[in-house]
Amino acid sequence: MFKSKGFTIGFSILAALNVFLIVALILLATGKADNAMDKIVHTTPASEEAQSPTGRIEDLTTPEVPTEAPNIVRTLTKDDPHSLPVVDELIKEQGSFTINESAAVGVVFHKLPVFDSAEAEGNIVNYRGTFTVDGKIYVTDSEGKPYLMYHTEDGYYVTGNPAYVKYTPADRTVPEDAGKVTDYVSQDGRTEMTIHQEDGDHLIFTLKRHGETVFENAIAVYDHYGQARFEYMSGQGAGTGDLTFSYEEGKVSMVTVMLTREINLEGDKISTLSLSVRP
Repeated sequence: MFKSKGFTIGFSILAALNVFLIVALILLATGKADNAMDKIVHTTPASEEAQSPTGRIEDLTTPEVPTEAPNIVRTLTKDDPHSLPVVDELIKEQGSFTINESAAVGVVFHKLPVFDSAEAEGNIVNYRGTFTVDGKIYVTDSEGKPYLMYHTEDGYYVTGNPAYVKYTPADRTVPEDAGKVTDYVSQDGRTEMTIHQEDGDHLIFTLKRHGETVFENAIAVYDHYGQARFEYMSGQGAGTGDLTFSYEEGKVSMVTVMLTREINLEGDKISTLSLSVRP
């Protein structure tokens, strides 16, 4: 009885193996074995080192590192939100000018705030007379050099060059000081400033660092203490700067620049600059 039972079990096992082999042969013949193997591979848990949070093998390509935003340091323009004067924008001011008798060739009254030809449409030429001013504007030439023009109450723009006109303001914030219109340099020689024009209400200047322009034709407005304020763009957004002048023996000797927003110039972080009049 025991042998008969063992024989039966053995025979059953052999029969099952035969069936398995036959099925395997059929799968190999029909190409389904590969698919079955793929399923086994894909459903087999990976090792802890190979597993990813998503259950997939992740792309090992190095992710792109976002580039740092450019460090923008510049003067504001009329296209920027601003509250202080900028180049190419009319500044309200009351006064009058008289054409110098020495200007025998006459003075061009321009219909637009540009130094175009006397024959340009809308322009006229006057040789004498006194004219009321309701504003002024700083414009630049093709090389970026700034010039002052007065705006007459009848809508013309006229040169502010004292060789051609004598201007009389209705009021001045501080006394005009031609001595400020000069070049300044820092003690280490790396920073330079040029004040192009000054009239007691406004001044316009350019600041350079290592020969590269930082603030070009920035317009500063005086307060009654003789400090002049301007606006600029820094890497952290718009800020304001103040120019304060120091004197020796009655003459301007130094200008100090103080910035509300620090600027980064080639790794140099600057919030204050002191520049002396260039010898």
